[in-house]
Amino acid sequence: MVLDPVLVASCGGLLLDEDGRQTLVERLLPRVTLVTPNVPEAAALLGEKPAAGESSLIGQALRLLALGPRAVLLKGGHATGAEAVDWLISGQQSVRRITAPRIPATLRGTGCALASAIAAGLASGTTLADSCERAKMYVTQLLQRA
Repeated sequence: MVLDPVLVASCGGLLLDEDGRQTLVERLLPRVTLVTPNVPEAAALLGEKPAAGESSLIGQALRLLALGPRAVLLKGGHATGAEAVDWLISGQQSVRRITAPRIPATLRGTGCALASAIAAGLASGTTLADSCERAKMYVTQLLQRA
C-alpha cells in the first residue's frame, strides 16, 4: 500500500484536523509499504515545523519511518534549488537520494500521480527503489509537458 497523505493545501491550510491526523499516524502509517509526504505534509504528520536542509529533511523522514511504515519517500518538490530531491528511507534505514531537474511549472495532482505510479511499479514486481525512480521520471515528464 502506498499512501500519499494529502494534509496541507497549496495555500498552506490544513486539510485534516488533529483527530484525523492522529488516526492516520497511529492506525494507517504502520500498515503501509510506503508513505509519500511532501515537506509540509511530513512536518504536519510529525507536529513539527517544515524541515530545511538535507540533514533536517532526512531527520524528519527517519522520524516518520519510526511511526511504522516500511519506507518513506520525502518529496522535495516544495523545496528550493536547481534539483527536486526526494529522499527514500527504507526499513533498513538506508537513505537514497532521487533527483530530477526542477521544472518551473505548476500542475495539480503530481503527488497522487507519483504515488499511483509507484504502486503500479510495485504491483508489477519492480523493487521499491526502482519504482520510486521511475515514478519520479514520469512526474518530471508530466511537468515538462505542463
